[in-house]
Amino acid sequence: MKQINSQAVDNNWQALARAAFREDLDWQQRQLTAQVLTCGCSTEDLDVMQALEDWMTTNELSLHRWESILNEFKVGSVHEFAKFSVALRELVLLNL
Repeated sequence: MKQINSQAVDNNWQALARAAFREDLDWQQRQLTAQVLTCGCSTEDLDVMQALEDWMTTNELSLHRWESILNEFKVGSVHEFAKFSVALRELVLLNL
């Protein structure tokens, strides 16, 4: 979110794109949380750490791709809108 918020914009379309990226990231984070916590058990029986571990095991390949993308954001301070678009698309794949 920090990188999206600090992305400079030169025109109205870029400002709209930045706002859309923020909204998409927020939505994807909520969806991922819900997906991890959906383990087919009742709320009383929910073991959050086990649910997270199971989800990570099931999605290992996608998580590695996502971590690679995150590392790309960490090494640079200037990012293009295309980079955000690709990163958000990869995040969508974690929700499948």
